[in-house]
Amino acid sequence: MWSFQMMCGDLGPIEVSAFYIQSCGTISNSSFEDTLVLAYHALKKPSTTMTDATPVGVDVHAFQQLLHLLCQDIPCAPQAKLVTYLAPSTISSVSYARFRHAIDVCLLYGEVVSEGEDLFQSVDGANAGEVKCSVLVSAMEIASAHKTLNAQLVARLRTTLERETLHDGNATISLDRFLTSLSHVVLPSAVG
Repeated sequence: MWSFQMMCGDLGPIEVSAFYIQSCGTISNSSFEDTLVLAYHALKKPSTTMTDATPVGVDVHAFQQLLHLLCQDIPCAPQAKLVTYLAPSTISSVSYARFRHAIDVCLLYGEVVSEGEDLFQSVDGANAGEVKCSVLVSAMEIASAHKTLNAQLVARLRTTLERETLHDGNATISLDRFLTSLSHVVLPSAVG
């Protein structure tokens, strides 16, 4: 849909920047760096003074909106805290280095949340929206044994789930609650 709107000229700088980033796919894509430069310049405003031809960095409010667009799959509360952490309102503009770092963090964070969602759904065969915590922990441990999930992440997440369910072996957890727990474990300094 965005590509059609982009051809029609219906997108603003924030949407164009998000389109560039999302069309590139992952950080490991060979054209990621070039695409990120395009995304940065799509948001960048030129200096308003006539004597200074040097453009200023990206406006922090536009950047925050971009981060919210890129983090749509992350639960709301952790998403807001992540955006505030990566683009604090105390700064007025964002340099390319800060832009690059924040985009990297958002995309990697989003991938972890997406993998967590996939893992949850693989255990939720009945599509009930809830699974037993013990079954989910077992699935995470199997994934970590196959190196598809980080063992430290699994250990921290298991501890969090056990604390939340008060060690009840029959306790269940919903997808939303699991993703929120995962978000808090993955990036505690930003979302804790």
